[in-house]
Amino acid sequence: TLPTPGDIEKLVCGEVTKPVVQQRATRLMCSMVHSPNCERVVGTALKAVADECRSPVPLPDELEKLACQLAQKPGMEDKAATAVCSVIHAQFPAVPAWACKMTLKKKWEALEARCPKEVVLV
Repeated sequence: TLPTPGDIEKLVCGEVTKPVVQQRATRLMCSMVHSPNCERVVGTALKAVADECRSPVPLPDELEKLACQLAQKPGMEDKAATAVCSVIHAQFPAVPAWACKMTLKKKWEALEARCPKEVVLV
């Protein structure tokens, strides 16, 4: 039988909280996104997603700022989900990549929703 969405979320959240998974996903993602301080910023964002999995707790201001900057870049959510889910899928082939990405997308969006919105004055 296929794992339930709840089972997948538990597994994905369990894996994304592991430092070794965060490190592998960070390296993979930074190989796709070449930007200064990539490892620090991506690592911070993955830790924020992991914290979102544990419980939505406020991040320290500096970490929240870094995570929000990354979260608001176009295409970053998909790249992060692809990187993390490829690491998870390698360890747990029974977890469909689409289900892993869907779970991470929900966590990413929850993190993004806590980010301050830019106000544009017209």
